[in-house]
Amino acid sequence: MVIFAILMYLFLQYTPSESDFSQGALMTIFNYIPRITVSSLLAYYMSQRCDAYLYSKLKNRYHKVWISNNVSTFISQLVDTCIFVILSFIGVMSFKEIIDLIITMIIVKWLIALLDTPCMIMVSKIKNNQEID
Repeated sequence: MVIFAILMYLFLQYTPSESDFSQGALMTIFNYIPRITVSSLLAYYMSQRCDAYLYSKLKNRYHKVWISNNVSTFISQLVDTCIFVILSFIGVMSFKEIIDLIITMIIVKWLIALLDTPCMIMVSKIKNNQEID
C-alpha cells in the first residue's frame, strides 16, 4: 500500500501532453491515496493495539471468549473507523457526512463481529478439547 501511494504520487508529477484527456481523472482519483494510506495505517495500528490490550484484559477478568472477543472488537472497530474516516475525509466532506459515514461503517463492522462470534466460540471449544486430550 505504501509503495502504491509513492508510485501514484510520482506518476501524478508527470506533465501530460496537451492531448491527454485522462490526467484530470487520474488527479481526482489518486490525489487522496497518500492521505488514505497514512490514515489507514495509523487507524490499523491504533485499533490493533487497542484490540489486543482489551482482549487480554477482558479474557483474564471474565474468562469468556465471546465477551472478550465482542467487547474488544466493538471498541477497536470504533477506534479504527473514527481515526480512518476523520483523517481521510476532514476538509473534504462536511461534518455531518463524516458522522454518517462513521455510523454506517460501525454498524456494518459490528454486525460482522456479531456474526463471527459463533465461529470464535466453536474454535475456542475445539482448542480446549484438544488441550484436555
